[in-house]
Amino acid sequence: MIRRNLIPFIAGAASVAAFAPLGFYPLLIATGAVLIHAWMPASPGAAARAGFAFGLGIFGAGVSWIYVSLHDIGGMPAPVAALATFLLCAFISVLPALAGWLQARIPAHPAVRACLLIPAAWTL
Repeated sequence: MIRRNLIPFIAGAASVAAFAPLGFYPLLIATGAVLIHAWMPASPGAAARAGFAFGLGIFGAGVSWIYVSLHDIGGMPAPVAALATFLLCAFISVLPALAGWLQARIPAHPAVRACLLIPAAWTL
């Protein structure tokens, strides 16, 4: 289970490079395709776990500035700031997990799922 979710986690972490200041924009399309590939044959539970792993990757790599704000600027002890940042990432990662679970719950042809259900679930 951990190995299966490692690929979406790495894809999520790599997605951060698509945003400023690096701006490797095509990378976001590739990492999104990796997530969709992980979701396609999966059960609702497995799709939710893959979405959660992707969310932990993208939010964990993307919100490191929150740790700096809490610890360096706010004076929060380092372990507490790290825990608070991790809990925030885990809380926000529920959203991609919910999108994965939702798209896997609705029975549909894979093409319909990739073109309609996944974008709709991701938007919700």
